[in-house]
Formats: sequence, structure tokens, C-alpha cells
Amino acid sequence: MKKTTIVVLALAIIILATPLASAVPLKEKNNDKFQAFSTIATFSITVKASADREYIPSFDNVNKFIVSYQENMLTYTITVGSNIYYLGTDFAHTGYAVETFFDPVFANPEKTRLVSWRAIEIVVDYTFDFSAYPGGIEGTLNMRGVFTQGIGFINSLSGTGDLQNVQVKEIGLGESFDPVYKIMTVEHAGLVNDWPE
Repeated sequence: MKKTTIVVLALAIIILATPLASAVPLKEKNNDKFQAFSTIATFSITVKASADREYIPSFDNVNKFIVSYQENMLTYTITVGSNIYYLGTDFAHTGYAVETFFDPVFANPEKTRLVSWRAIEIVVDYTFDFSAYPGGIEGTLNMRGVFTQGIGFINSLSGTGDLQNVQVKEIGLGESFDPVYKIMTVEHAGLVNDWPE
């Protein structure tokens, strides 16, 4: 019995060691399909004046204040590698933003002017429609940005046409605000995979 156990154990070790001996060392992946992807856009915050507002649980006792609006970009530039694409020339843009303020404090009883909050989350769903302008890339790219306490992550959700296999991952680089013209500028940067030539 002991001799049989030793033989079976020796065979098992040989069988298990065979794949390890014939394994090929890992090679670096070819990352030619990954390119730098960055965006810079501007929009007027005056759209928030006509935004939908929700007070939860009620107007008199607000724990969460939600502002929802269509995102209408004034300018939008997408850079992929050495290629630059422009809003209104290469693609159209549509977007919908939802801003949630936790434990908000308002400056007036009408609760129209927000002065502080404990935390904020912004979720933006948007689409780049390259089919809107003929002669270039065909298809659409759906994206989602989630920003919490100033930290943002942007990912592609789905694509069509030339953009159906495209994957984008970005982070928010920051924003700046022009109080005279009420214009917000936002910048993102990251990587894109399978962008069409």
C-alpha cells in the first residue's frame, strides 16, 4: 500500500510539473491600440437657472437637494493621439447632468441660492455623435462621468458604428470658472483603446 501511494504521488508531481516546465515566460503586451485621450470643454452655468429642482424629503426639511439639467456645451475639443476633433465640425454633443447636494444650506427662504453643503455628487451622461457630420468617423460614443467631492472618473458605456469597440477611461483634471461671463471650463485626460483611424 505504501509503495502504491508513493508511485501515485510521484506521478502526480510529474504531471503537475509538466505545464510549468513548458510554460513560456510572460511577454509585454502590445499596447499600440492605447492612445492618450483628452478633452476640454466650456459651458454656461446659466442653464442651471431653469434646471429641475428636487428637495428631499421636502422643501421645508431638505436633506438632499437635486438639480438636473441639459448640458449645452459652448465649445468641446477631443484630442486622441495627434488627432483633434471639434464640436460642431466633427461631432455633436448631448448631455444630461444630475447634481446632488447633501445637507445643503441656502441663503434665502425661497431656497434658490445654495451657499454650502456637506458633500456633492455629479453624474453626467453624454453622447458624442460623430455621424452628425459626414466625412469623418461614423457612429456615436456614450459616456458617463461621476464626480464626488472633486474627484471624477469618466468611462465609455457603449458605442455604435466605427466607435462600437472603443473604450475610454478618463479622470477629471479640474475646472475653472469665469464669474463675469458665467462660463465653466472643464478638462479631462486618460486613455482610449481601439479608436478608429
